[in-house]
Amino acid sequence: MVRRFFLQKRSELFWERNQRAISPSSNRSCRRHQMLLNSIREEDVKKQVGDAGIAEIHKLCKWLYKATPSFRYRVAPSIITRSECELFGISSPRFAIRKSVEIPMSTDGDYTLFNLRRLVWFCNAIERTHGDVGALKSAVIKAGLCVADSLIVPPQRFRDEFHIITCNLARYYGEPESSAPAVPFMQHMDLGGGMCAQACIFMALCLQEKLETTRISGVAELTAVAVSDPIFLLKGLMASQIAEVLRSDTCGLSAFLEWPDKAVDDDWRNETIAALRGYVESGVPVICLVDLFIVSGAWLSKESQPTSSIWGKNSVDCPIPRDRLPPPEDKSVHAVLLVGCGKTNEDKFLINDPAKYPFLLASFDDIYAARIDAEVPEFIPVLPRPITMPLIGRPAGVRGRVRGLIEGADLLQTFPDGDKPVWQGEWPGSFRLIDFGDKSRDDAMRGLFVKRDNVGKQFGFWTLLVSALRRLFGGGDSDREGEIIWKALLVAGRRGELPVEGWHWVQWLNPRKKPRTKRADEVWIWRADASERVTGPDLDLEFYRSRVSGVFERSGTAIFRKEGVDAL
Repeated sequence: MVRRFFLQKRSELFWERNQRAISPSSNRSCRRHQMLLNSIREEDVKKQVGDAGIAEIHKLCKWLYKATPSFRYRVAPSIITRSECELFGISSPRFAIRKSVEIPMSTDGDYTLFNLRRLVWFCNAIERTHGDVGALKSAVIKAGLCVADSLIVPPQRFRDEFHIITCNLARYYGEPESSAPAVPFMQHMDLGGGMCAQACIFMALCLQEKLETTRISGVAELTAVAVSDPIFLLKGLMASQIAEVLRSDTCGLSAFLEWPDKAVDDDWRNETIAALRGYVESGVPVICLVDLFIVSGAWLSKESQPTSSIWGKNSVDCPIPRDRLPPPEDKSVHAVLLVGCGKTNEDKFLINDPAKYPFLLASFDDIYAARIDAEVPEFIPVLPRPITMPLIGRPAGVRGRVRGLIEGADLLQTFPDGDKPVWQGEWPGSFRLIDFGDKSRDDAMRGLFVKRDNVGKQFGFWTLLVSALRRLFGGGDSDREGEIIWKALLVAGRRGELPVEGWHWVQWLNPRKKPRTKRADEVWIWRADASERVTGPDLDLEFYRSRVSGVFERSGTAIFRKEGVDAL
């Protein structure tokens, strides 16, 4: 019994000694060794990614943050590299090299994540599996387009001037949930015909990750949806295929191929800008179809590129060699993704170009100049699945000459109809897509009427002075006036005058240039998810009237629902 007592004591002492050996300081040491095992040196990264890829990612970081930020490398999973292995029939490299870049001047420790393709290993694996691809291998490695699925925190200069669509996917990549909202970005490769459309679809899916129906898929799954034959030629997608893929169960969203009807509408430019802004401000990314050679300025001289192409205006060089270019009259169909729009400059946008960089600044005129169609630009908004009413394109389930919401607004708001007063202010106003069944609908509505938060804190004394002078001389202050209307709408909601569920377009008609005492703001609420089918060619007005859920008119600091909405 005494012996058993001493054995027990010796066992307890041994346990305590081991606990001291793995104290918190020792735990830190274990974590450090674990990170060392998972980390990778830059010289090894170069061997796997290629010198051109490393030079390109360093250049991108410096272009984004106007500095050379600190960073670290480690091996990490990637949706895109895994999917590309499946697409090209190889077993590795399924993992990417993750480059974590600390944001300069960030007080919250924010960082950007780049998942880098191992281009050298990737091409070697294709060669081992499918035979000699010498020339193509050299071109892919030399191009250095190594950025796979990545999460980029927008630089402060863009956040100050643009409304940017972001997502919170850090936890899906094994990163802290407290990570800053980021914008997804990926570059495509020359292998497989470029696949810029698949890259834009992937980025758009990530930006719509909050929707319950969204399913984020890699390029292999997206390509498989677009083709029916199990044996197919790897290439990009046509416009109609892009919309079909987005509407499929694989993606779980809604999409419309849209273009303005320039032949019948003289004001098509302002309407198209209003539509693009309405989508982006509603958190809806837009895929735009453009000519890559015009966007990049590939055929331009070095002297004219900085002023005549989107890449050049953003101080981005064009590495496409002239010997790889087709004749200048040929077009290279390319897809880019609109992810931001200007807060004050209404015709300015930010685009993610999978052939080069994210956050490229482009005006509407730049996008129009790069159009594929001879007359009008073409674009595809990536919408929530219930949406049947786009802003410009043909609504779902409709035949005849019925087009999008803006055409209906034009018919009901600006065309004379007997003694009914016609809207005389700025038109078509601003749009915001809102789910009235969502708890955050009030904040979403506020975003339509108030474009800036904490104006004085962010923009200082001079902005406050300019706002005061505008109010003094009758110009009004847009954010202050918008706040009045937003609060008045909340009161109308408590009176039971607003919809209680369903997706709706909220349109704000606001004659900003008129004195405040003569303001006649109107707010129109349109059903965006109605499913009725219209097949007749002469049912335009009936179709649009059926989508009006309410019309509100401002009187002083209050807003009132107009009577007789059904008789519009």
